[in-house]
Amino acid sequence: MKKLLLMVMLLTVFNTQAKESEHFNFYAENRFSTVFIEKCKVWRNALQNEDVELALSFFDPDIVKQHQKSVNKHIQSQIRELKRTTSLEGYHEQPLWVGKKTQPHHASVKIDWEAKPAKARGGTSCAFKKISPNHWRLN
Repeated sequence: MKKLLLMVMLLTVFNTQAKESEHFNFYAENRFSTVFIEKCKVWRNALQNEDVELALSFFDPDIVKQHQKSVNKHIQSQIRELKRTTSLEGYHEQPLWVGKKTQPHHASVKIDWEAKPAKARGGTSCAFKKISPNHWRLN
């Protein structure tokens, strides 16, 4: 019985570790951790550089395998949206900050920007969702 229990526990650990990547199912102590700013920067850089492989690392590998076409379409849409905004003349981002008004299982990084010559300003965010205690994913 003990061997069976140990085997089940080891399989659970290996299955959990197999689904973890640097950017999916990542550790954060709480929803206000600065790790969200780092992940947001990596995500936005992947989009800005059209690095689809890096962007894919933010998704559940099982979902990517099952819905590769849809996930790629979503990433391409995100790339176009970011490029549309960042291509405005004089585009400049304010320092990123972790949002304080979120639900317990959500975290967000706020990004305020402006493009003075284009007379434009706005805000966007990177949203994250808790998928297990202290483990998160891009939402």
